[in-house]
Amino acid sequence: MEGQISQTIGQIDGISGAQVQLTLPKDDLFADEKQPATAAVLLTADSATLDPAAVRGIASLVASSVQDLKPSNVTITDASGSMLWPQGDGTDSAAGASSKPAAEARYASAMQATLGALIARTVGSDKAQVQVHADLDVDKATVEELKYAKKGTPLQSNVETETLKGTGASGSGRTGANANIPSYAQNAASGGGNSDYKRKTDKTTYAVNKSVSRTTKAPGAVNKLDVALLVDKSVPAAQATALKNAVAAAAGIDPKRGDTITQSTIAFTKPKAAPGPAGLPVPPAFMAPLKYAGIGLASILFLFFVTRALRKREQEAIPMPTWLSEIEGPRPLAELERSTTPPTAIAAETGGSQVDSLVREQPERVAQQLRAWISEDTP
Repeated sequence: MEGQISQTIGQIDGISGAQVQLTLPKDDLFADEKQPATAAVLLTADSATLDPAAVRGIASLVASSVQDLKPSNVTITDASGSMLWPQGDGTDSAAGASSKPAAEARYASAMQATLGALIARTVGSDKAQVQVHADLDVDKATVEELKYAKKGTPLQSNVETETLKGTGASGSGRTGANANIPSYAQNAASGGGNSDYKRKTDKTTYAVNKSVSRTTKAPGAVNKLDVALLVDKSVPAAQATALKNAVAAAAGIDPKRGDTITQSTIAFTKPKAAPGPAGLPVPPAFMAPLKYAGIGLASILFLFFVTRALRKREQEAIPMPTWLSEIEGPRPLAELERSTTPPTAIAAETGGSQVDSLVREQPERVAQQLRAWISEDTP
């Protein structure tokens, strides 16, 4: 089980290998005395290159692979000995602190790859190099904002209207205390004169108009971005300036945020060519074609001389063996062996065309001789 879990963890991106140690509890009669299962995982990768989500996934993977194993009982450490899981109380609440270097490294690597592709398509990868350093905000925060409106919201409105009408003689022209009494009061008291009194009261109760907004900020915002651009001296100044502006726009440099971009012009070192064999005037690039050409020429010469020798052999006259013409009837093989010409020299002394003509002219004699030889060899 430990080997299978180690192989599974090794297939995760960014992890080249892992070692797993499992401690499985023994069956106990009493459930309250049973010890929980535990697991220890050692990753060969550095924690700076690991994503916290991958660490949580490894803990869940190990816990799901072992019966009665909880994720809180899984311990994960990296090659430097730093504990990656669990954090604090066994939750991932403190994972943001350890993920800041990893998040910054991933963001810088992705940005460098994008800018490097831009440079390679413009001036070439051997003419300019770029390096990115990013400061990210990986903290998850919730922002609450309270706003008050300039005008309140009406809750209750009351309107009161009072009207007074009357007739009677006016008391104008009289002196004394009555002269100081208002005319409408005099008319009402005297019962004479005309009066028209109206009063309207409007009362509205307003409430405070406010709005509360809550915003959750996702981690990953860029606090500051620093970009270093190195350009070879062979690049013209105008082209280098245009390249700097393009890199700044592609990286999203914001001076208000404190971002910086620095350009330096230096002489790049030229790669040394591999030295060829001593005393060989032919460049190394032509060695492979010349080798195959030499092999082909040698093969053509070999076939030419072999064909020439075979044609020369075909034109040579092969003498007719005397023993073959002297055969009048079947002769035993022992007798032929005692003759002047050994049987082993038959193939060497006999030409193919002469043997064919003899078979066509005297087939009975040849057949009898062959049957005699076969009968002698058969036990």
